[in-house]
Amino acid sequence: MSIISDIDVIEGLPFPLHDMLALPKSESLVVDVIPGPTTAITLRVQSQDLSDLQAFVKTNKKGTASGAHIRLGVREVRFYQFIDSLDPDPYPNIPRCLNSRISPDEQAYFLVLEDLSDSHQDYQSMDFSKINNWKYGLRALAKFHRSFTQKLSEEQIQAHADDEQDIEAYIGKLEDAFSKFKCDNRDCVPDTTIELLERCIPLIRAFELEKVYQVRQNQLTTILHRDAHLKNFLYPKDAGCETMIVDWQFWGVGIGTFDLRHLLGSALPKELRGHQEELVRYYHHNYSTGFDCIYSFEDCWSDYRKGIVDNLYMPVWQYTGFGWGVDRWGKTLASAVENFYDLNCDEFLR
Repeated sequence: MSIISDIDVIEGLPFPLHDMLALPKSESLVVDVIPGPTTAITLRVQSQDLSDLQAFVKTNKKGTASGAHIRLGVREVRFYQFIDSLDPDPYPNIPRCLNSRISPDEQAYFLVLEDLSDSHQDYQSMDFSKINNWKYGLRALAKFHRSFTQKLSEEQIQAHADDEQDIEAYIGKLEDAFSKFKCDNRDCVPDTTIELLERCIPLIRAFELEKVYQVRQNQLTTILHRDAHLKNFLYPKDAGCETMIVDWQFWGVGIGTFDLRHLLGSALPKELRGHQEELVRYYHHNYSTGFDCIYSFEDCWSDYRKGIVDNLYMPVWQYTGFGWGVDRWGKTLASAVENFYDLNCDEFLR
């Protein structure tokens, strides 16, 4: 048995690598450490003896203190365990999970996923100045959302959806975050923007409570990614392959269109924002085709615009949650405000 890699990293894993891969200890492995900024560890593993064994292992360092990154890693493992319990066929637009575990104290986890690097590429290989390249992610989200619409039980929805108390707790955190943001950034944020953010808090509360009702009706309820930006897709090298959605740490249940607020609303460059309606229509066509559900494009477009209202608060969370400076969130806030008015979202305030 041999492992070709950084031995310090391998020895620092919370579980033996061969156990995670369900392999005998005699198996020889080639391991590449994928660098990252957090306490999480991602390894690309290949067998020297089995040509078809290629996998990604996501785990954490042994003895890492409890924190947000561990909780998010555990949450992603739970996503795959939930997906596997549903036994979807086909496995929709996500890498297959080969093995996973969470320690009893939830201080350690691992997730073994199929390695798609031979067939797929990351966002850096794509030219997103071309409007059609944005459709890869939209089509993947639409197909994923459609796979679970009207397929979740009432018990599953209750276990994973927000209720009224969750919404009130969220709005309380939103108000606290805004208060700190406003106090600390008066000199660099226009008064009109501060006023807009303040006026939108009751609006966001109303939208969130509306979603609670929609989800309980279980007509459009599906599984959400909730962080579906360009980096969280693997794009096919061959046009005949499917785009894959990765990094499921923030998943939940809800109405699929709200996943588009990250993919389009907060990411489209200014010169492409005029295509938002076209792109949302493309998502709607791919989502609504093939099942018996009444969801008009007008309702889908309205849901998208409600997500644009919520996007106003992304810089607030970036400041209060991650300590980002205005150099990192300032342009995001300006773009969010501009898009809010371009899409006539101020109509919701009337």
